[in-house]
Amino acid sequence: MRARVKLANPLTHVRIGSPPSMLLHGTRDCIVPARQSARLYRLLSSLGVEADYLPLDAPHGGPKFHTLPVVTTRVLDFLDAHLDVEP
Repeated sequence: MRARVKLANPLTHVRIGSPPSMLLHGTRDCIVPARQSARLYRLLSSLGVEADYLPLDAPHGGPKFHTLPVVTTRVLDFLDAHLDVEP
């Protein structure tokens, strides 16, 4: 069972050269604690992996993840910075 838990943990898979990551997490999430995303963000950053972390005053999911202008702006900026798409 421990091996399965380790395999499911995103921290297990972070390496130098991991792809850029965008993390959104509700600070009132009662299913997955927000500190897990904060920890993942710190690990990514410590290895030089480009990452952005946006904690939201929200539960696990919900409309704030796709209706707040700050979220839309941050996600689009992140995608623009990391995807090579011609206009």
